[in-house]
Amino acid sequence: MIAVDCKLASVSYLNQVILKDIEFRLEAGRYLGILGPSGIGKSTILRVISGFHEEFEGTCSVFGNLVSEVDLTVLRQGMSFLFQKSPLLEDMSIFDNLMLSLFYLPGTTQEKSDNIMRVLVKLNLDHVAEHFPDQLSGGMRRRVVLAATVLRKPKLLLCDEPFTGQDPITKASLVNMLSELGQEFGFAMILVSHDVKETLSLCHESIVLMEKTVKVRGGSQDILRSDLPMVRAFLDGTLHV
Repeated sequence: MIAVDCKLASVSYLNQVILKDIEFRLEAGRYLGILGPSGIGKSTILRVISGFHEEFEGTCSVFGNLVSEVDLTVLRQGMSFLFQKSPLLEDMSIFDNLMLSLFYLPGTTQEKSDNIMRVLVKLNLDHVAEHFPDQLSGGMRRRVVLAATVLRKPKLLLCDEPFTGQDPITKASLVNMLSELGQEFGFAMILVSHDVKETLSLCHESIVLMEKTVKVRGGSQDILRSDLPMVRAFLDGTLHV
């Protein structure tokens, strides 16, 4: 099954073309990385997929539903989002935050409670279930947000710079946890990032955006072997834009 199929001739913002000839296909259960420097338009692709950005020419479908035609409520069923910022409510415990995230989903309170604790155990967070967000480290907060995301049992997970601001050890831990949760829950994932190492280690395939379009695509070795000067500068961390 194809999770996402994008054939975008152009994507605009305020009538200015910011991306062109963006094509990719993501199979269910697979991970795609979207790499590129800040401001290139990576996050806008996620907004197109989720129906939040309508200025584009071409087609984009999610599990067979055309974004431009389907009701957005239907489109976003089975979608979850993992962003840079924490959406946790500071005056509620971790457990209550997670229970709130499941409010509109089917299931009894006991079933939801059991699922929350199972995921918290998996993420080594069961001992902070009654803590408040301000009592947690940045890495632990990220893991709580990850727990909230996977508890919704998404078929498609859209991630926008989820590792930003984390130290290398925490990043590596989050990457491993995300990989393990993906294997357990079977969701497809699109990861937008400028972090080359983590993206290539996690994703089955990646694309690199430069100069408004896709400059290189493929597995980690395909990306790392690119001899395009601007791509090499981005991969080596020496690109100045």
